Amino acid sequence: MENSIRGGKTYSIVYQAVDLAAAASVNLGITTPATGFIYLDSIVLSTSANTTRVSVYENISYTEGSARTPLNLNRNSGATTDVTAKTGVTATVSGVPMDVIIGTVYSGTVSGSVQSVLDQGQEYVFEISNIGASTATTATLIVTFTESIG
Repeated sequence: MENSIRGGKTYSIVYQAVDLAAAASVNLGITTPATGFIYLDSIVLSTSANTTRVSVYENISYTEGSARTPLNLNRNSGATTDVTAKTGVTATVSGVPMDVIIGTVYSGTVSGSVQSVLDQGQEYVFEISNIGASTATTATLIVTFTESIG
């Protein structure tokens, strides 16, 4: 993983939204560095109740939130990424998302996402929505990406 097939380093960000109320949403914001390439490898979503959706938006500004350090998946390496991430960000999402994944309690954990090269120096918002009518859920989102400086 230190040197993946693209010659980069692979990281993940885990965001667990506990007791996400029905019809509520929370956001994960990431900012890509101005140089190099960030390959969005996969998005994994699980939910404990209801149907949950994650929508990925590009070029959406966000504020506030709590810093989240992406985890280097090569546990023998101390390398860090130039991608910054924040959980619980405030954002106004609009337009057509670049990807949408739907998870249900019946399907268990679902994963998706067409592998994408994210734009340099750009902000992205992953909106996690509980689209159920009456029950809170625990939704877990795992975003995996590879960073290549070349």
